Amino acid sequence: MTGSSGGAGDLHSALFLAPEVARARGGIQRLGRDLVEALRCAEPGRTPGVLVLNDSQGEIHDGWPTSGARGFAGNRGRFVGAALRAVSRHRVIILGHRNFLPLAVALKLRRSRAETWLLLYGVEAHPTLTWLERGAMCAIDRVIAISPQTAAAFRASGCHRAVELWPCGLPSTWSMPEARPPRFESPCRWLSVARLVRSDGYKGVDHTIEALAFLPRGSAVLDIVGDGDDLPRLRQWAQDRGVSDHVRFHGGVSDGRLRELYGACDVFVLPSRGEGFGIVYLEAMAYAKPVVAADAGGAPFVVRPGVSGALVPYAAPEHIASCVTEWMRDPGSARRLGQSARRLVEQTFSFRAFVTRAEDLLGTRHREPL
Repeated sequence: MTGSSGGAGDLHSALFLAPEVARARGGIQRLGRDLVEALRCAEPGRTPGVLVLNDSQGEIHDGWPTSGARGFAGNRGRFVGAALRAVSRHRVIILGHRNFLPLAVALKLRRSRAETWLLLYGVEAHPTLTWLERGAMCAIDRVIAISPQTAAAFRASGCHRAVELWPCGLPSTWSMPEARPPRFESPCRWLSVARLVRSDGYKGVDHTIEALAFLPRGSAVLDIVGDGDDLPRLRQWAQDRGVSDHVRFHGGVSDGRLRELYGACDVFVLPSRGEGFGIVYLEAMAYAKPVVAADAGGAPFVVRPGVSGALVPYAAPEHIASCVTEWMRDPGSARRLGQSARRLVEQTFSFRAFVTRAEDLLGTRHREPL
């Protein structure tokens, strides 16, 4: 492992095994990057080890310069070999995906004193545990999920263990921006941010587009940020529903441009049924924007009715339209929701709160003597 001497100082740092952190832009990649930064902050002076299965070494260092990370470009054999060699230098091993469960047994045999954690993000928590996974769970010391909904899904999959929480926070690269309360000038501006790939069709971007057809023509416009192989279908979807003139596809954008779009929108809409958490909700809430999400997955942990936004049934575009129409009629209530949403981020979902939880889990949190 590069950047690690294997000395006594490294013995107390964590080893994070990640599926990917730089190869694509998405929630699980961002969570991985923030988790590593949180581990750095939770154990000052110690560099966490990072082994990434799917990223190449170049991808990691181009987009995320850190000497403590290695990428394996999908080579499972090399990835497993590196993990087995590195485990002796760490006291905590964090498996960043359920697919890594079978590896837990080999790691435990290699270093029985290491504490092994399984981190659960979202949709991967739902399928029923296989017999192999059930056996591998004996090598897991702690199961940690990013939301109560993800924890409940994993228990329902056949896990009879306690599941602890480590909720996501606002990304480490974000400081709290200046609040930009919604203005609700005509037309009302909606924003959706998501990976537009066919495998992520559950995110409900098509339902958001369709919701525009339930509003008076021209009363709202929708900005969509994201790229992927589902983009042609979504463009056609907007065309077929007669709202293509009111939908703007921006593709992938820089962080600076994304922040501009968050600041300019009136409402954020992403009615997904499969979010493990939904970091984009936090980003919109940080700008004091009310959020519309589906009453499904991990979204209700963040999007709380009467506090940070509204929940609607999944695949119900008419409910999205009705919700936003109410806010358009009463902008004051929407602005109050946005202000409340921002306070929730500051108090509960800041990056500092994410680091504090890492300190609690690692046992490194400084406590004043009684």
